[in-house]
Amino acid sequence: KRPTGTTHTLSGVAYGNGRFVTVGNAGTIFASDDGTNWTSVNSGFQNILNGVTYGNGTFVAVGSASGSTGFSTILTSGDGYAWSERAPGSVQALRGAVYGNGSFLVVGDQSTILQSAGATDFRLTANGFGTTGFQLTVVGAPGSRYRLQALTYFNPSNWVDLITITNPQSAISLTDTTATMFPQRFYRLVSP
Repeated sequence: KRPTGTTHTLSGVAYGNGRFVTVGNAGTIFASDDGTNWTSVNSGFQNILNGVTYGNGTFVAVGSASGSTGFSTILTSGDGYAWSERAPGSVQALRGAVYGNGSFLVVGDQSTILQSAGATDFRLTANGFGTTGFQLTVVGAPGSRYRLQALTYFNPSNWVDLITITNPQSAISLTDTTATMFPQRFYRLVSP
């Protein structure tokens, strides 16, 4: 057991570039170069942080909705000490993050899956169930084409196109009216 000096719950830990970073409730972040001695980091944020990962020279911490913006929390840091807030475009609490194959994947409540890549200029936000089905919001670059895909059980080869969207202007609301027929549903937005 390695004491950190906090009474807040810690819920995620990552290692990268010679440093451990752990996150938790009330915006708690600690960093350590040896896993034994931990330094409290003043993140400047008070939101619950549920997970952290490291990839491509960047730590990414995710958490609950911000009281000031109403959006989910995504923080990034190159060194684990200086953190910046990013605009996730989601209102759902984010629960975990991983890095692989050149992008970050973030998951959260209401089947939210967010993906980050260098040239990504679009986003998909899961808004939850409405009266007619599962509601999503798509934001994309004018003149671009995207496909909204879904799958029931997480097997990367089973994505099914639900709709093709061309030239979205700002935010477009979509509803998956078939969502209630499945025990669970995952969504993603891809560019052809």
